[in-house]
Amino acid sequence: EWVVSGRGAELVAKISNERKAGIYTVDIFLSGSSTMVTQLKPYGYLDQLPPSFILPEVTDTSLWYEGQHFDDKEKYIFPFLAYVFPPIFINTDIFKAEDLKSYRDLLKPQAKGKIILADPTTPSAALRWFAVVGGKIMGHDFSRELARQEITILRDERLSVDWVAKGKYAIVIGVRPDPVTEYRNAGAPLKLIIPEEGTWLTGGPAVLSAINKPPHPNATKVFINWLLSREGQTTYSKANNVQSARLDIDTGFLDPLIVRKPGAPYFNSENEEFLLKDPENLELARQIFGSLLK
Repeated sequence: EWVVSGRGAELVAKISNERKAGIYTVDIFLSGSSTMVTQLKPYGYLDQLPPSFILPEVTDTSLWYEGQHFDDKEKYIFPFLAYVFPPIFINTDIFKAEDLKSYRDLLKPQAKGKIILADPTTPSAALRWFAVVGGKIMGHDFSRELARQEITILRDERLSVDWVAKGKYAIVIGVRPDPVTEYRNAGAPLKLIIPEEGTWLTGGPAVLSAINKPPHPNATKVFINWLLSREGQTTYSKANNVQSARLDIDTGFLDPLIVRKPGAPYFNSENEEFLLKDPENLELARQIFGSLLK
């Protein structure tokens, strides 16, 4: 049974309420890593993952990017994707790619009033965008200048992409790649832009943890090993149009811009120390962009 929720916090609340009543229904948790780092792990709800790794192709660390990278040193939280996050998309009918080579080009007069930013004031891909671009790449003075560009902030990612695809706006930043892929496949003039200052790697919503006291412990191990196998990762990667952290998964179906480049200096955003700053980043994002929320 697959329980789907728009927000990891809602699922954590469900698990917490059940456990208080002595009910254990959850085996596996797949979500963004922030939920696991800031809630599931501190609450003591997780099992270490390596004891569940059985298949040789899963335990062989040489088959994984960075030799099987976990978010935390205790190895409760495993991002099985490691894809290049696409920081900016433009509508090429109304904005030229050559005019957006640097993040600072977002501050130019021709971009004013033409930008949608996904909402960074809630736990989301946009918050990660804010934390990495503002906190690690450009500095938050850049974030403050961006807020003065008459940007529109939307929480609905699909609507954000729809408005840019249809030309209502020219630029969208901080959205996950999957809604963009749908529009691009339908012929929308959307182009990925990775500024010269670079981008980061993420596991997106595909971060794995195992809930302790699982009702189906054997099935849990079977599922984990299938999911992390070559077959499982190929299936997941193609279904979501993102790159696996496994090194033996085909990437020919992906936009070359979002395929990891050997030796490239990506910031790895799947890091417990970095993720524990989410509450601090949320508060700062609300200070900078809160007045623009509609």
